[in-house]
Amino acid sequence: MWAFCVTLVFVLAWFMPPAAGPVTAPASPPPATKWYKGNIHTHTINSIDGEATPDEVVQWYRRERYHFLVLTDHNLLTRVDVLNGLYSTAPVAGANADVGMSNPFLLIPGEELSDAYSPAAARPGERDLAAKQVHLGALGIQTVVLPQGGDTLVGTLQRDIDAVRAAGGIPVINHPNFLWSFAAEDLAQARNVKLLEIFNGHLQSHNVGGGGRPGVEEMWDAVLSAGTLLYAVAADDVHWFQRATSPTAMTAPGRGWIVVRARELTAAAILEAMERGDFYASTGVELADYQVTSSAMTIEIRPRSRSKYQVLFIGQGGKVLANISVDPEVTARTGPLNPTAPPVVYRFRGDEHYVRAKIIESNGLMAWTQPVMLTQATGRAGPSAQAAGLSDATTQPARTATSAPARPPDVVDARYGPAPRNTLDLWLASSARPTPLIVFFHGGGFVAGDKTLPNTDMLTWALSEGVSFASVRYQYAKEGVHLPAPMYDGARAIQFLRSKAGDWNLDSERVAAYGVSAGAGIALWVGFHDDLANPWSTDPIARQSSRLRAIGSINGQASYDPHVFRRLLGPSPETFAMLAGLHGVSDMDAPGAQALFDAASPLTYLTKDDPPVFTYYRYVLGPVPAGGVGYVHHPKLGLALKSQMESLGLECIFHAMGDYVQDDGAPDAKRVAQQRGDREMFEFFLRRFHIGG
Repeated sequence: MWAFCVTLVFVLAWFMPPAAGPVTAPASPPPATKWYKGNIHTHTINSIDGEATPDEVVQWYRRERYHFLVLTDHNLLTRVDVLNGLYSTAPVAGANADVGMSNPFLLIPGEELSDAYSPAAARPGERDLAAKQVHLGALGIQTVVLPQGGDTLVGTLQRDIDAVRAAGGIPVINHPNFLWSFAAEDLAQARNVKLLEIFNGHLQSHNVGGGGRPGVEEMWDAVLSAGTLLYAVAADDVHWFQRATSPTAMTAPGRGWIVVRARELTAAAILEAMERGDFYASTGVELADYQVTSSAMTIEIRPRSRSKYQVLFIGQGGKVLANISVDPEVTARTGPLNPTAPPVVYRFRGDEHYVRAKIIESNGLMAWTQPVMLTQATGRAGPSAQAAGLSDATTQPARTATSAPARPPDVVDARYGPAPRNTLDLWLASSARPTPLIVFFHGGGFVAGDKTLPNTDMLTWALSEGVSFASVRYQYAKEGVHLPAPMYDGARAIQFLRSKAGDWNLDSERVAAYGVSAGAGIALWVGFHDDLANPWSTDPIARQSSRLRAIGSINGQASYDPHVFRRLLGPSPETFAMLAGLHGVSDMDAPGAQALFDAASPLTYLTKDDPPVFTYYRYVLGPVPAGGVGYVHHPKLGLALKSQMESLGLECIFHAMGDYVQDDGAPDAKRVAQQRGDREMFEFFLRRFHIGG
């Protein structure tokens, strides 16, 4: 029996999906998201080249119906707390007083870190015409960030980026063509920065290039083609308000902005959405919506009266992949013009490397969506194709591509419990804010397997999206240890990670768990079980919640009751004996055995307040074999789980091999199913974390 059990456990363990972590409350539907218009680069009199007071600047943007604003004075932090107190609830005055905006506005603290690099020192009294300007937006900081300098241009840029991150801010590379300071190859070397101004309203920013020098949008395509992901920002960089109506005004307001999709109008929600690329940039074109799934990008324009549009889908090397005309239809013969425009859809082929959209209005105004990095292996959008709290079919920009070798864990063999195998490894995502967490439980039939990852796809995707990742080792069900001891180990690991949230910058509210086979059973058990937190315990770990935000299951079992297997799959005496042995009883009908089977089975604890599940199987939904790995991993187990969850009104996404590959007998069929299933599971987790919304 044990020889078969070891084989079974090995199969249960070798499939590798990352585990999703717990959350302190039962999962709930994603919160509604809204679009918020804002400018993240503007100056006041506090900058030596500004002419308006902070109060005057705020009033202008509120009157123009912006929702948020960042004051970015040069190397100075203009305090916004008093301004927020004045204007977040004050009614709008002047021409727009009738719009009823009682609480529509938010000020986010910021700075323009203004640095320079020169290859040679200027002589005393001479202006250094060779100096390169290094200007960074520093969004969300609470203390001023000083220029760091450096021995090279790229080194100066990186030191300033690192200083902004160290201050808890989000860096933005501002106007790279100002004084022709940067080339595309310089930008491609920058690390830990995601935002690039491709449009800046200052007339010396040279957005379109010239004299043989590329425009900023062309540089952006070169950086994306090199594999470096940057999101496009448009901003005013306004200095003049009194002279804004002058025909020669260099820095007038209202020339460029971003529109962010976020769950609420708070600094945290706006900045988080920007970090994940959930926004578009504009000089005047307005979108009703834009969405990205694993297979397509959809653009929906909110047309202006009598305007017409071109939607360009752009890929590797700046190549135009599609050019689609949009001629809005005016349906009314009299009264106000109310044009409508049909959505524009681009379906990914898989060989584009990346896809972004540029919308050009007939009056010259534009909008840019964020790039979707594609995976050549599958032709699908990368792992973060998911939108802010949207449904499965309306996900948002994908951010990463194929898996690369992952770095070593930041925390190795952390001990979360007393048993020798109670250890875990942890990879920490780089972020100024607490990161969501995915937890992986290995397979192995409860008698084999380890926390060493069979592949690093899920880990790589998680880190690239600002999600931390843990892999957990747990006790084997042998040598006096029986089910459900490994399940309790899994719950304890979740509680331990929550207890360290402050030390490791983890978001204890956004934890998901997944596993393969036996590991999937642990994830399901932890996710369905009542919260194991004991607030009166003297053990600080035991006081933490064991609840999860979402669960992933690969080739998993939601029950370890042999009677359930017999009812769903038919007889398999060898399997029944193995399952009984894992519970420490001689056979499935032994006295007291049923209570043990119930205690270890996730379905025992399933209630209508449990988190959603994504489950897939690398096996065909076909005839059931008499035993072996095809029996214990049969997709009918997943269908039974789906049926019971949906009867309670819970979400359970189910897939089998045939959903991912046409020929299940092909040599690479299981590998393809694994890649596609893992990717969809990852996107599922991100939606539950509300990354992208």
